[in-house]
Amino acid sequence: MPPHVTAISHRIAGSGPRVAVVAPPRPRGRAAVVAGAAAKGAHRERTLEGASDDLRAAAAQCLDWAPARRRVRATFAPVLPTLDHCLFKMAPKEIQMEENYETNSKGVEIFWKSWLPREGTATKAALFFCHGYGDTCTFFFEGIAKRIAAAGYAVYAMDYPGFGMSYGLHGYIASFDGMVDHVIEQHDGSV
Repeated sequence: MPPHVTAISHRIAGSGPRVAVVAPPRPRGRAAVVAGAAAKGAHRERTLEGASDDLRAAAAQCLDWAPARRRVRATFAPVLPTLDHCLFKMAPKEIQMEENYETNSKGVEIFWKSWLPREGTATKAALFFCHGYGDTCTFFFEGIAKRIAAAGYAVYAMDYPGFGMSYGLHGYIASFDGMVDHVIEQHDGSV
């Protein structure tokens, strides 16, 4: 075996066959210096230019659970309307919005939101929005939902369990059938 490759041989689960684990070669010379600098840089705290201490502290939180995600959303809420993005700058006003937390039949607290046409506007139809993996029914969808509501449509949305403001480990889907059941129940109750 070449001198720069490390092999470790051990038995798995007692007296079974030996398994060799081969580590990749370590960088040498300039590559070692660059790799070492990159590793040190990865441990440095990320900086958010122009952000207050509150925003920096919020951004540094572990967002695995809903209470932390909710605190971060509340901290960043005043900043969102100031972002230089067309969905925020051109969002129609006078849209009726409601958001709530509702515990469903499985005991999971679900965040849901609605955007309705302004008072006195006839509703053409209702739309129930289902976000993608790792997404939420807030933030960028907010501007899209307002545009759809301004066109006369009622828009309803929810965060799946474990996403956005809904309870659960962030991004964890124990069962896709179960997630669909959550969506069907919320849909039936909101529209």
